[in-house]
Amino acid sequence: PDFAHSLGVMLALLVWGPVAPTVYRVHDSSQVVNTNLRPGTTFNILNSAAGRVFGAFDASPVVTERLAFELARATEGGAKEAFDLEIAQIRRSGYAIMIESPVPGLSSIAAPVLRNGECILVAMIIGSRAALGVQDAHSPAEALLAFTRTA
Repeated sequence: PDFAHSLGVMLALLVWGPVAPTVYRVHDSSQVVNTNLRPGTTFNILNSAAGRVFGAFDASPVVTERLAFELARATEGGAKEAFDLEIAQIRRSGYAIMIESPVPGLSSIAAPVLRNGECILVAMIIGSRAALGVQDAHSPAEALLAFTRTA
């Protein structure tokens, strides 16, 4: 899509796969984005922008079961409370941001594509902190939200 190309970021479209958020399509960036992302790549819920969006907007049993599994394995005390606060913010803004996590040097912004109130897929843009402008994420985030509303 043009908006991602103009921002110099990679666009990944993810669906809920057998057990986790799963990439089904990747649109390469006009800039070099040093990551090995391809169809079939999976992400967890707690530590990825796409996963957090599924956690915020998909209440299906398979997602809630996976989330419970990940929270049970979390080593930090208060992980559930911190995640609940993050999910509330994602629901208010409509998108999730991860700054240089889980991959150092890369940041991501993800937003849901909703149909009849259901999250059918997640669109995630990936690039450097500078490319995404995560200091002031309004421009890339707004472009992503506009894309997901018309996808």
